[in-house]
Formats: sequence, C-alpha cells, structure tokens
Amino acid sequence: MELKANNLFLIIPPYAGAVIIPLLWLIAGIIVIVKFALDIRSSDKEINMFIYSEIYTILVMVISGLTVIGAIAAIALCSMKKILAYFIITLVIGVMDIIGNIAALAVYIVHEPMILKSCYNHTSDNSSCDDEYDKYLAIAIISTIISLFLSVHFIIVVNKYKHETGP
Repeated sequence: MELKANNLFLIIPPYAGAVIIPLLWLIAGIIVIVKFALDIRSSDKEINMFIYSEIYTILVMVISGLTVIGAIAAIALCSMKKILAYFIITLVIGVMDIIGNIAALAVYIVHEPMILKSCYNHTSDNSSCDDEYDKYLAIAIISTIISLFLSVHFIIVVNKYKHETGP
C-alpha cells in the first residue's frame, strides 16, 4: 500500500491551502513583528528574556518581515494563477523560515552569557534570570520545532497544489 503526501499530511487540502498557507504566514509574521516590537519598547526587562539578546530579536523580526513580504507576493501570484512563481516564493519562505528559526535559536544559545549578564544587571535575584532564560530557551526550541514541521508541511501542500494545477 502506497502512502501519498495527502494521506500523510491531510491537515490542509491543496486548493484551500494555496490561499490559507500564505495568509497564515502573513498573519504569523505580523504577530511576531508586533510582539517583538512591543518587547523592545517594554520597560519591564525582568520578565522578557528575549529582549536581552538584541541580535536574536532583530533576526526574528527581519525573518518575519521577509515572510510577510513573501506571503503578500505569494497571495498575489496565486490569485494571478502564476503557479510556478507561487511555488518558488512559498518554497523560499519555507526554507527561509526553517533556516532563520534555527539561526535565531543558535544565536540565543550562543549569547547565553551576554543575555544572563544583562539580566543580572537589572535584578538582584540571579536565580530568577537563570530560570527565565531556561523558560525562554524552551519556548524558542518549541517554536523552532513547530515552525520546522509547519514549513515542511506547507511546502508539501503547495507542491501538491502545483502538480494538480499544472506547470
């Protein structure tokens, strides 16, 4: 018995997915940009570990910005029935999202001493900084894993859509 991609990944059907996927990327990109912009402006530094890594924050915001631009282009290309260009844009978004999230996670891990030092300068309780770093590291790892699976799934759905609709 042969397993097809649509049997393994039945979450989003190809035709609806052609519209839903770029919309999801667009919405997610905007949410991430707004969230991190608010984090940067936040005066309460103790409760937000990501703010101590400006490189991480900027990297995630740039990736999200590029995702938003790509999603807008994908929606436009899909509506014009430019299937091959649409597939290429969504492939680029998916790969960029995967690589970007892994890179952002690596930056957050590599800069742990700098992040904790910045936190220690803002609070007298060093153990709370360590605990918060661990919590935010778990969030970063989980979001990277989820993003990886969703991006791969989205690429498979869009590839199936491309093959069903023509060149």
